[in-house]
Amino acid sequence: MVAPQREACILMYHSLTGEPGAYDVPPALFEAHLDALADAGARVVPVGDVAAGAAPEGEGPVVAITFDDAHATVAEVAAPLLAVRGWPACVYTVSGWLDRPDHLAAEALRDLAAAGWTVGSHGATHDFLAGLGAADLAAELEGSRAALSEASGTDVVHLALPGGRGGRREADAARGAGYHSLATSRTGMAQAGGDPFALPRIAIGPGTRADDLRKAIAGKWSFHGPARARQWVLDAGKRALGDERYHRLWKRLRGQRA
Repeated sequence: MVAPQREACILMYHSLTGEPGAYDVPPALFEAHLDALADAGARVVPVGDVAAGAAPEGEGPVVAITFDDAHATVAEVAAPLLAVRGWPACVYTVSGWLDRPDHLAAEALRDLAAAGWTVGSHGATHDFLAGLGAADLAAELEGSRAALSEASGTDVVHLALPGGRGGRREADAARGAGYHSLATSRTGMAQAGGDPFALPRIAIGPGTRADDLRKAIAGKWSFHGPARARQWVLDAGKRALGDERYHRLWKRLRGQRA
């Protein structure tokens, strides 16, 4: 049975290699995070449940676990650790990155879907949606959804903004392309009755300690206040650089061709 949900915390992970990187979490720390969630009595649910404002009955914070970019470690590291606990998760996948080195193979994506994971879209190319014209935006959203649905064997209906860039126009386009929710990079808790096409999340990185995670899922200001301040600084930097320069820098940091 499900009950109305007051608020939920959507965690945003990326890779789990332990290599230097702003979003890369060492596997041992990820396991410590899962232990912290269990100790806090977290009710871990699919991101679609958060978007719909539903949660299992009981006490404890409501949490959804998501991974952006579909790094290979999602299947290699995260999936086995989550399976032991019987917890679901979502992998937001760039359809054009399937079968690339260090990213999920299509077969691994299908295996995750068969194991109960939610397969979401992170675009076809990871280009920032806010910088695309109407035709290219529709092609990016519709093409990615179709490709990932075929690859995973599931109906892909959840989307995360590449680079966190986008607003109402992109949300309306996502709805028109058949998606049911849109996850952002905006820091905060998802509220019951909130807009499923403007879901806030908590970015998790190598500096996120287990105690930080406990504070995050409890909605404590001691975590969320500084996190929002950091987000404001990051957003200001993005605005100063502009989408094109920021995207080139982002690709260089990831070792990609700009």
